[in-house]
Amino acid sequence: MRGIEPAQAKGAAELFHLSFGAKLAGFVLLKDRDAAIELLADSFCLDEIYGAFDPSGNLVGVAFITGHGPVLCVRREAVRAAFGRFGGAWRYAVYRVTQWKRRSYPKDSRGLEGFSVSPALRGQGIGTAMLDRIISDAKAEGARVVDLNVGDNNPARHLYERAGFEQVRVSGVGPFAGRLGFSHFVFYELKL
Repeated sequence: MRGIEPAQAKGAAELFHLSFGAKLAGFVLLKDRDAAIELLADSFCLDEIYGAFDPSGNLVGVAFITGHGPVLCVRREAVRAAFGRFGGAWRYAVYRVTQWKRRSYPKDSRGLEGFSVSPALRGQGIGTAMLDRIISDAKAEGARVVDLNVGDNNPARHLYERAGFEQVRVSGVGPFAGRLGFSHFVFYELKL
């Protein structure tokens, strides 16, 4: 379902960090895991997160969707406190530029910005169920396309392809390949 409660933000941050923390540590995330999770939990726009829950109500999967609102609601003060005056200034500037780009997203499009399922539960249909719900909601909201990009070595590519996403282009990541752990972004679209 779309939208999570404030009490679930830390769990969403932990899942996000499991998938993306090593790639982004020291660049846009703090190197210290706990501090990075705290900053993320404080920065998510909770209404734009899809959550998957186990029968006990534990958050076991998250997906971040753009198209009707921003995914991050970063506060300048939080970034400055986490990274210092200079480090916070350039990271906040990058955030503002990316948010401007996302605000210009066409109203009939949705973007899947991040997707993570608890490693212990992968392969059990959680990702498929979340993706089905995201696609269903996008259709109901009048979207005509859902797009995403992933690293060329991302094992989740089969999930997207199985759901009907088609590869539209590939782009190199340039000097960030070593940090990110892959050499190309693969861009996908699903026409609804």
